[in-house]
Amino acid sequence: MTAGQSQRRFIFLGQHVGGAEILRSIVEEFAPLGDEITCLATEESDTEEIEEIMVKELKAKLHPYTPTNLKTTIESFEPTHLISAYFPKIIDTSSLEKINCEAINLHPSRLPDYKGCFSNSWCLINNEKITAATLHKMTNKIDEGEIVSQEIIPIKQHDTAYTLFWKQLLSFKRQLLTYLKLGYSLHPPANTISQKRYFTRQLPFGGRLDASKVTFLEASNFVRAMAFPGYPPAIII
Repeated sequence: MTAGQSQRRFIFLGQHVGGAEILRSIVEEFAPLGDEITCLATEESDTEEIEEIMVKELKAKLHPYTPTNLKTTIESFEPTHLISAYFPKIIDTSSLEKINCEAINLHPSRLPDYKGCFSNSWCLINNEKITAATLHKMTNKIDEGEIVSQEIIPIKQHDTAYTLFWKQLLSFKRQLLTYLKLGYSLHPPANTISQKRYFTRQLPFGGRLDASKVTFLEASNFVRAMAFPGYPPAIII
């Protein structure tokens, strides 16, 4: 910290390798400055890398996420920032009301369109030419908060859900660190989107398509949309 700069205290909510990469970037940037970081994650899978960062680099433990634990952590830790990255739970209204700091969520789409889940998959299925990595303030409505930073990402012909994930992850890291250090964004949103679609946690088309009912382009886009190592590929019947 520089002279006169107050200590930052981060509550991080994360999951998956994406959450681990975001947490690592926060730790590497701010822990050497004496800033404090605590982390909550669900007891589902994909928390091993996050726990390793907490134990090895911060000498701290990973706290299990429950709404009660989050409220208690907010009250005792008094965060200056709350960051949600690839976190699978919706933060309840009562927890958000206790936060006296900026709460930022990282969402992999060009909000306000493609809210919810499987954003990259649906972008590919719909043959979109661009997507984005978006930072927005958290509210009691899913992916509805004020957009504070948004970087447009072109979708190339060879892109898959997996390659878009990594492009967005790199963008998230750049945007988040810039925003946290400067207090403003170098990528303000264009605010030119009229569509505001929302997608649920249900797998697109149940993970399978009937080849006799779609075009070659639609089938190809679906295969790209379902391509993510570690998860079942598209089934074309």
